[in-house]
Amino acid sequence: MVEPDRTLGRVADELRRTLCKSGIPLQYAVTATAVSAHGKQGFHWQLAATEFPVALEHGESRADIVLKSPQCDVLLVCECKRSNPTESVWSFLPAPESAKPVPKRFVVDRVLIGRHSKAFRVDCCWGEPLSNDVANIAIAFKVKANSQRMEDEAPRESEDVDKVAGQVCRATNGVVISLRKHPGYEQDRYVTVVPIIVTTARLVMADVDLSGARIDSGSIQVDNACVRDVNWLYWQYPMSPSLKHDFADENSTADPQSLLQLLYARTIPVVRSTHLAKFLVCHPPTWFSDIEPLKPKIMLSRDTRGL
Repeated sequence: MVEPDRTLGRVADELRRTLCKSGIPLQYAVTATAVSAHGKQGFHWQLAATEFPVALEHGESRADIVLKSPQCDVLLVCECKRSNPTESVWSFLPAPESAKPVPKRFVVDRVLIGRHSKAFRVDCCWGEPLSNDVANIAIAFKVKANSQRMEDEAPRESEDVDKVAGQVCRATNGVVISLRKHPGYEQDRYVTVVPIIVTTARLVMADVDLSGARIDSGSIQVDNACVRDVNWLYWQYPMSPSLKHDFADENSTADPQSLLQLLYARTIPVVRSTHLAKFLVCHPPTWFSDIEPLKPKIMLSRDTRGL
């Protein structure tokens, strides 16, 4: 008779801790939630891939989850981020009206692809978000219960939210490149590609007028009434060129604000994991596919270097 290995209990405990820290279980929980969320008229999502490898000129990465719709050509590229929901806070703020870089619109890329298409194209599409929770700035910090901190003490160490946004943008634009290399369709068709972040962190919108900061110190007052919990929001994220595909027509000219709006600023829904199912029901695939291209369209260059 083989005696049981008495160390297996410790191995199981360490495996549990390591898995939870890695965020891998969250990724598959998000997948299960997404594919079971059915919206109006039966619209729903299917799993297209997990850990989908992508490559841009400046690096390689993987998309945690790619969801597709069986009813229309929409891809959701999901980045999952596990944080301690009792401590981690992701706070989002709008830019002041006088300095708002991008209007309150839902901005995504729509890709024209086809096996025999002569012109591969990406259109910048603008739509109306379903709420006014549109942010331009993100700040993450940790708050512990019954803890006190001096006024000028640095916030507790927390995640770099901008890094998470960079990861999902790299994955999303890598998917666009993959569509260019492997269109998979005989006839020309449009595919809307949407980045999304799903997190266990607490999400907060802070309606603070940043233009009211003191010019001599940079400090600002934040009243309790300005801060509120949200289940999801729309983050207007300005991608750096290294995170974006290079298909935009380099010959097009525009002022810096127009270039930012047309080429680099894209909307990332940030969703609390416990409300992912409701978000997907409120945002069925047809909601994304019905977003109209912005005029003038941004045409892609015929130059297919690196493809």
